[in-house]
Amino acid sequence: MPKNTKTSSKHELHTLTDADRVDVLTFGVGHGDCQLIEFWQKGEIAFRLLYDGGLTLSPTLVDHLRAKRDGNKADIDIVVLSHVDADHRKGINELLKHENISIGELWLPCLPAFRRLSWLFAPRVQEAVALAEEIEACAIERNIPIVYPLEGHVHRAGHESTLQISVISPARKLMKRLYSAPLSELQPLLTHTTLPLEWLIHSSLLPDEDNDFTVEAEIFDNQTALTPEQFKAEPPQIIQGTGDNDALQKLNQYKDSLGASSEPDFFGQCQVNNTSLVLVIDTVLEQRHRRRIVLTGDQENWVWIASEHPMGLGADVMKAPHHGSRIFLSDAGDGISDVEQFWLWTRPRIVTVSANGKHSHPHCQFRESIRMIGATLVCPNKRLKEWIFSDEQPPANSSCSVHFGCQTKSQHAVQCISLAARSESLNAAACLSGNGHRSPAPLVVMQQKLIEPDESFIRWTQSEVRKHAHWLNKQIRMQRSNDLAIIPEVNRANQAVAKLTIKEALCRFGGKERLALRYDPAPVIRYAQSHGLLWAEAGYRIRLETKIVAPLTDQEYQKALGRIIRFDHLLFASEHAPDEHTELLRDRYTFLQHVDTQALTTLSARWAGIPDDDFEEHLKSDLFHDLIRHYQFRAVIWRHGRYRQPCVLLHLYKKGKTVLPDFLPTNVISTCLAYDQAYTLLDSVMMKHFFNNDSSIVFPPLRYQPKGNYSNGSFIIWGEDIKDFYQIIRTKDESGEPIKGVEFKTRGPELSWFEL
Repeated sequence: MPKNTKTSSKHELHTLTDADRVDVLTFGVGHGDCQLIEFWQKGEIAFRLLYDGGLTLSPTLVDHLRAKRDGNKADIDIVVLSHVDADHRKGINELLKHENISIGELWLPCLPAFRRLSWLFAPRVQEAVALAEEIEACAIERNIPIVYPLEGHVHRAGHESTLQISVISPARKLMKRLYSAPLSELQPLLTHTTLPLEWLIHSSLLPDEDNDFTVEAEIFDNQTALTPEQFKAEPPQIIQGTGDNDALQKLNQYKDSLGASSEPDFFGQCQVNNTSLVLVIDTVLEQRHRRRIVLTGDQENWVWIASEHPMGLGADVMKAPHHGSRIFLSDAGDGISDVEQFWLWTRPRIVTVSANGKHSHPHCQFRESIRMIGATLVCPNKRLKEWIFSDEQPPANSSCSVHFGCQTKSQHAVQCISLAARSESLNAAACLSGNGHRSPAPLVVMQQKLIEPDESFIRWTQSEVRKHAHWLNKQIRMQRSNDLAIIPEVNRANQAVAKLTIKEALCRFGGKERLALRYDPAPVIRYAQSHGLLWAEAGYRIRLETKIVAPLTDQEYQKALGRIIRFDHLLFASEHAPDEHTELLRDRYTFLQHVDTQALTTLSARWAGIPDDDFEEHLKSDLFHDLIRHYQFRAVIWRHGRYRQPCVLLHLYKKGKTVLPDFLPTNVISTCLAYDQAYTLLDSVMMKHFFNNDSSIVFPPLRYQPKGNYSNGSFIIWGEDIKDFYQIIRTKDESGEPIKGVEFKTRGPELSWFEL
C-alpha cells in the first residue's frame, strides 16, 4: 500500500488529503475577529464561510483566496458580519471592494432595526451602523444576495447536505421588538448594563400577542431569514405618545450618566453586541463522524440561549464570545461571576480567541476557565512567559496577555485547526493544551461545584426557587384568610382588594433573610406562575415593584361560586343587541360575554378576597362555564327609548323554575321608574337585602360603575333594565286623591323569550 494512503470502512482506497475535513482558520487581525471555515470533501473545498473581517482586511486572507475553486464556484460561499462593531466589520468593508473575490451570499445583522434606533445611540455606534449600510449598498451594487438571518434559520451545503449552519441567535421576538416597539417599551431594554433577555424565556409574561405591532413587523413571526426588499416601508415611529416622551427623558438621563468614560461600553454597544449572529456549524465527515463549530460574535448575555440549550452546545471548536471577556447568565449579573459557569455549561474541546490586550481582553479568568474544563486554547498572541508557581492570582478581568508577557503586535498571521474524522491538528503551538475530552465533565469538576457552590449557582437551584415560591403563596393566602375573617361580607363589596408588591410582601411577612428572592426575584416568580402559585402583573422584567396575587384554591373558588349559585335566578342586561351571527348561534357562553357581567365578577372577586382585575382575567371564563353547567338560559331582545335602541335581557334559571318571582323592594322600583334614565345606588342595607338574605333567590340585573369622575365605584340598578318586569300603577283612594303604586308583571307582549 502506498505510504500516504489508508483504507476506509468501505474498503475504498483514498489518500489522506482526500479525506473529509473541516478547517477553522483564524487570522491575526489584532483586536478583532476573522475566521474562515473551509469544508473539504473528496479533496475539494465543498463550502467556505467567512465569519467577520477584523479591524482591517488580512493580507494573508486575500492571498489565501487567490487560489480559485473548481467549477466556477464563488471564492466565498457566505460572508457573515456578526454585528456592526469596527473590529468585526472594517475588514468586510475592504473585502467588498475586491471585485476579483467573488461572494455567493452576504449575511448581515438586521440593519433596518438598528437604522431605526441609530439616532438614539452614541456617535460611534451611529457611525458603525452607517458603515454597515455601506457594506449592504456595495453588495447590492455587486448583485450579491443579502440575508438578515434570525434564530431558527438553517442553511445546508456540501455533497448530500453534509454541512448545516444553524442560527441560534438573535431571537426573532427580540428583533421584532427593536424594529417596531415604541420607546416606552424599548427604554428598559436600552438602559441596562447588558441587553435584558430573560423576558424571552418561554415562561415570561411578555408574549407578543399582548402587544400591538404593525403589519410590517409580522414578518418576524413566520420567517427566519429576511431580506432588504422586505423593508421598503419606513419602520414604525419610535415616539408615539406621552409615555414615549417620558421614556426619552429617562434615556437621556442614562446616557448622561455614562458620560465620556464609558469606553468601550458606548451607549448602544450592548444592544449591538447582544444581537450578534451566533452560528452553529455541523459537519458530517466520512458519513458518520460529526464535528461542530460554534461562532459567537460578541454575544455577552447568554441567558436566553442557555434556556434553549440547557445541556450545552456540544462544540468541538468554539470562538470565545467577545474576545474572552465578560459573560452574563442572568440579566442581573456583573459579567464576571458567571464566566466560569458559562464554560462549564458549554464545555467545548477547543476554544479560539482573537485579541491583543486592548480593553484587557482576553481576561485571565477566561483563560483559567478554559484550563479548568480541560480544553485546548488557540490564541494568535505569542506567549513569552510560563508561570511555574505563583501564590498570587491575577485579577479576574486583567489581561492574560500581560500576565504571560505575550507578543501582541507580532501575532500569528493565521492559525489553522483541522478537524478530520480520526485526527485533529493545529499548525502552531497552542496557548493551552487540553486533554482532548469527548465525554461528560470529569467528576472532580462536578464535585467542586457541589462542595463550593457560588451564589448564582445557589440562586438558580430549582429547590431554592421552589421554596421561595411556595413561601410567598402560603403567606399571601394566610393573609387573605385573616382579612376575610375580619371584614363582614356585606362590607367587602364596597372596597376593592389591593395587590402586594414583592417588596411589600417581603416586609409584611418577615422575609428580610430571603436575599435571593430580594435581589433576583425573577426565577422565583416565573416558577410560581408556571406552577399556579402566583399571578403577577405583566411586564418585560420582574422587579421588587412587581405586584403579585396568590390564586384561589379550589376550596376558595367553590366557596365564591356557592354564593352565586344559591340564587335560583340571575338577570343580566346589555344596552346593545348581539350581532346576527351570535343571535343565530344562540351560544350560551357568547351571550354571557355580550351582556354586562362586571357587577357579578366584581362581587365574586371581593367576596373571595382577590383584586377585581385578577378575577376578570383568570377566573371569569371558569365562572361562565360553571354558570352554564348549573342553569338554563333564555334571552329576549327588545327596543326601548326614543330611538328604539336594541337591548338584551339574559335570564339564567334553575331547572323547573322558569317563572321569575317579584324580586325588588317597592322603594327601589319607584326610584328606578321615576323618570327616563333613572337608577338606584345600592347602599349597604340594600346589599345586605340581596346577598345576606336567605329568602332572596334572584340576582338582580346589577351594573357596576368603576371609580371615576362621577363615581366612587358603585353598584346600581338601572330603570331601563327592570321596566319590563315592573310598572307604575296610578289609582285614587276613597277621597279621590291620586295614589302611585307598583305592579310586578311576569308576562307581557314585549317579552318574547327564546331558549339558549
